[in-house]
Amino acid sequence: METMKSVSYNRNLIVSILLAASFVSLLNQTLLIVALSLIVEEFPISPILAQ
Repeated sequence: METMKSVSYNRNLIVSILLAASFVSLLNQTLLIVALSLIVEEFPISPILAQ
């Protein structure tokens, strides 16, 4: 019979990567919300189109 190989994952590394990705995503959304009014003023487009 074949035995299944056990694969071990570094749980701390995976959690750290997920937390960093969540932070970058949140920062990206925050910066775009702040910049949205400037984008609408700079280019002659509607706010819906800018989103």
